[in-house]
Amino acid sequence: MPNKRGLHFFSKTILAILLLTCFQAPVFSQPFVPVPVTGFNHDVVAESGTSSLTNTTIAMDGVTQSNKVMYTVAFRITNNFGGGGLPDNGTITDAAGSYQMAAYNSNNALLLQRTQTGDLSLTTPAKFNSLRVLALTTEGTSLVNVRSFYRWHHLQCTHQLFPARLVQ
Repeated sequence: MPNKRGLHFFSKTILAILLLTCFQAPVFSQPFVPVPVTGFNHDVVAESGTSSLTNTTIAMDGVTQSNKVMYTVAFRITNNFGGGGLPDNGTITDAAGSYQMAAYNSNNALLLQRTQTGDLSLTTPAKFNSLRVLALTTEGTSLVNVRSFYRWHHLQCTHQLFPARLVQ
């Protein structure tokens, strides 16, 4: 990775970054589809130019400054890196569906260190049967708890705590 300076989550270890949330609509056998969320607090993806210092807001890992960020294929090609890179269009696909990353040129991650907490909100609230979260951790594993807040008909907001998930 190039050099770089300087829903409710709890991260027990070094760092957990939430990049996008995907939900499944209540229609039977439909694949997961990306749903826009707000609440990202950092830009961690270098997408253009020759310096990640100009288009990211924070290094991703380490208690001490490591100067690591993620980068796109276009950034890799421009800077003659040997390989890797996130898809330029921001779409990550697996057998169950796809994740659409937030725009690379703005805050695109909810970056939480150690015991920090953060919130992501649906841009347009709706009813869903399933929830998938794309997350990563650096410097080891992280234990992430996810709490989903929702409104049931006309009742006040309530929540559901999902069992802790290990992010490796």
